[in-house]
Formats: sequence, C-alpha cells, structure tokens
Amino acid sequence: MGNVNNSKPNLILFNLETNSESKVLAAGIDWIKSFSHFSQNVYVFSTHVGVITPPNNVKIFELGGGSLKNKFRWFKNNFYAIYLVYKMKKSVIIFHHMSHYSVIFPGIFFRLLGVKQGLWYAHAHKSLSLTVAARIANNLFTSAPGAFPIKSKKISYLGQGVKIDDFQSAFKESKNSYRSGIVSVGRISPAKNLETLLNSLPLDFAPKIEFLGGIEDSDYHASLVALGEKKNLALTFNHAKTYSEIPNYLVNWRYYFCGTNVAVDKAVIEAAAAGCIVLSLNKNVLELTGMNKVYQKLKISIPDELKVQFDTFEKLNESQRHDIQLDISNTTGEANNVSNTTRKIFVKLTF
Repeated sequence: MGNVNNSKPNLILFNLETNSESKVLAAGIDWIKSFSHFSQNVYVFSTHVGVITPPNNVKIFELGGGSLKNKFRWFKNNFYAIYLVYKMKKSVIIFHHMSHYSVIFPGIFFRLLGVKQGLWYAHAHKSLSLTVAARIANNLFTSAPGAFPIKSKKISYLGQGVKIDDFQSAFKESKNSYRSGIVSVGRISPAKNLETLLNSLPLDFAPKIEFLGGIEDSDYHASLVALGEKKNLALTFNHAKTYSEIPNYLVNWRYYFCGTNVAVDKAVIEAAAAGCIVLSLNKNVLELTGMNKVYQKLKISIPDELKVQFDTFEKLNESQRHDIQLDISNTTGEANNVSNTTRKIFVKLTF
C-alpha cells in the first residue's frame, strides 16, 4: 500500500463490482478513487473484480461465489475483512455501496465490534434483507427522498455520486452544434417506465427516440416495439455501451427521458452534466438536475405532461437552449459530484 498520511482512518468498502469495463457498474471505481483521497488505506471487497488499475493505497479482494473454489474464496476474504476490522477497529470505518447483503454478513460482526458502518442504497426494490441491513448499519445514504425504500431516521440525502468532469468536458468540447432527439440509458425493464414517454407522444411524432441498454425483460421490450410501431414513432433500441463511451454518446442528444417514479438514476445525472435537457415527472430528478430552476427562470410551472415539457424547449431558439444546457450541466455538477458525495459520507462515518 502507498505512503499516505497516517492520521487518516482506514476504509473497508464492500461493493458489487469493481471493473472499468463493466457496462453497468464501472462508475463504482470513481467512488473507490475518491474515497482513497480521504483514507490511509482502502480495502475493497467486491462481488466481482475485472479490469482496474487502483490507486497505490487501495487493495482489492474478490468475493464472488459459485464454484467450490470461489465459495472458499468468499469465506476466506470475508473472514479476512473481519480480521482487518478487529485489528484496526480504532482506526477504521466501513462502507457498503449498493451491497446490503454484506451489511448482514460480515457486517453483523462489525456491529458487535463497535465499528461504524454506512450503507448507500438507491433503488426502488424493498426486501427483508434490506430491512435487516438498515437496522444493522449505523448510517444510511441515498440520493433523494424516497430513493431508499425504507423509512428511517438514519438516512442522509446526498444527491448522486458521479464523476461529473468526464460528462461536462464532453459537453464543452463537443463539436456537435445541433443536438436532437430523446434518449434514455439503462436496462430495458418495466422499472424504467419507458412506455410513459411513448404514451405521451402523438402519432407520427418525428424526432428520433432511442433506448440504450441491455434487454432485461424481453416481453417488456416487445411491448415497447409494438407501441412504437402503433404510433409510428422513430424508435430504436441500442446495445449497452461501455462507461467510457457514454459521455460522447450523450452529447448528440437534445433531451433525456427519466421515467423512474422516485429514485434518481445515475444515468440522468450524467446526461444532465452532458447538457441534455431532462424530461421527467419525477420531482427528485428535476431537483437534482436543476430542471426545477430552469422552469423558475422561464417563469412557468413545471408541466405535468412530458409532451408539454418537450414543446416548452422546442419553442426556444438554439442560443436559449444552449444557455439552459449550460445551467443544467453546472447545477448537476455542484449537486452530484462524487468527490462531494464521498466526502460527506466520510465525515458522517468518522464523527
């Protein structure tokens, strides 16, 4: 491990995947790198480990089960985590990133050792295991009210945690002066409510629409295709891209649709940072992307119909839209930068 300031606490971090080539969870590496600036050493215990070049003070252990050999590794590395916490319990904190199962085990042992631990969770799915994890963890973190599907006084609302620089830079450096169309990025799943957008649009709506992501539910995908054909929409589906490709992909689109009801997808934050105007009925999304301030600046109430939102910005000229895109990108960066989010978590867990 690298030479760092020994006055800093150590951090043990559990997550689902540590892989720069992941099309879903590559952004988790940004959290690790950000935490490494505040920590003496960071020990990452990840369900799956792929390609990564970690900072000098970061060490990574894989937990993935499956085969007998991998199950042995799972037990070995989890008990090594318990050993590390026992050894460093006066100078260590623990953080679980979207990994509520690890709060239960080995987290129950950390609780017995009196070591503070926090859980970040931002997903609509509620389960008994999440309820148990929420009771064990000392602090709970999420992006916005309702994004953590369990009520608790332990919850802190911090915005999302995104490496904003990549998306803002792509926006500023883009040579595409004319953006068009509506995009949505993420798994093709009923949880995304993509049909809400299609249902809101009139027959023969001309602008292109693209849903980018892996097809998680083939029946749902088929229903979207049928709806698009019925309304004669310019709808396409595109395969998921690597995380590094997303910034330059987003800057080609004028609008981004987010259909979640309460939770704030990381992808909508990235899109806003890349200058996409956000279409959404989700109040949390509109707040964290700065869209609520845009409507205030335009001196109108937030439209409760997506097509009306779209028409509001289509009526503006290109210069007016560009100014709005700049405002959205800057506001999103201030509210959702991974450095600020991880710093707030670190402070909460160390005091």
